[in-house]
Amino acid sequence: MKHVQFGVSPYPIRIHVCSLDYPILKKVDVDPELVHHDKGDIAETWPGARAKRNGACVIVIRLPEQYDEETVWHESIHAAAFLLDMVGSMFTADSMDTIIYPTEYIVRQIKQKFYKIGVKKCSKSSDGLVPPSSQSVDSPKPTPAGRRGTPKA
Repeated sequence: MKHVQFGVSPYPIRIHVCSLDYPILKKVDVDPELVHHDKGDIAETWPGARAKRNGACVIVIRLPEQYDEETVWHESIHAAAFLLDMVGSMFTADSMDTIIYPTEYIVRQIKQKFYKIGVKKCSKSSDGLVPPSSQSVDSPKPTPAGRRGTPKA
């Protein structure tokens, strides 16, 4: 049985990630209509739950204990969509980054905290929700002229 949780700055939302056999319903209040598979071997994500201890808004993601890339991404997309819905934000084909950055952040947190898989950071952002800068952590330093690969004139 495994359970981890993490915040999604700057939003007042906690994401709980637990194994399929973890008794998460003892920790959070969930609308019974949202729970389709509270026991068994099906991964799922529940929106709109409330933590019993402090009433904070939470999202619950249930995952198998063995890492599966497709399942983690699938459930993380659900969680990001629920998060955006909770904060009143929308995404469209014209604003896909609105869901892509939170999804990447959630996947990175699940890999690091739940599965203990090292993940290479792609930006200097501390919360993962800010678009990567033009110079990532692993990018080469700019030349003195200020452009990568362009010699100083």
